Amino acid sequence: MSVNLKTINIDNNETLLLACDYLHDSSFDISSLSHDKEHQTCSMIFKREFSADPSLIQRKPFFFFFEKVFYPLVESVLTINGVKSVEITDKARIGTYTFNKYSNQGDKFTFEFCENMQIDIILESQPHGSMVDQKFLNKYSRIHTFQFRKFSR
Repeated sequence: MSVNLKTINIDNNETLLLACDYLHDSSFDISSLSHDKEHQTCSMIFKREFSADPSLIQRKPFFFFFEKVFYPLVESVLTINGVKSVEITDKARIGTYTFNKYSNQGDKFTFEFCENMQIDIILESQPHGSMVDQKFLNKYSRIHTFQFRKFSR
């Protein structure tokens, strides 16, 4: 079976926002952030739930009316080019964070995480780069969704 992993080419604010929509609620280990000052790039590795192929989603009965839903995890790499500087404000200091939202003001692009951490990136111009799903991680999400089970007649 062939599964198409996601690739988004970033060439403006709208496509960066689209990439961030895919990464929303993804897990991020701060040690995976790399900033290459010479090449002016910044890369961040996320673990995100992959829901594009329903056949890969695991469902397990839970009580009578509910089921637990587990999604396969993929490694997604967000790469941004034209980076002047990167500043990390990490008040939680826990290492692994959940990506929440992205915003920008002028040349400053802010990535905010749920656990009181943010990454500010200053760019030379419009954002350019990519978000690429690299591979499946042979793991399923630890966070699961409870939903009503569908019963067939």
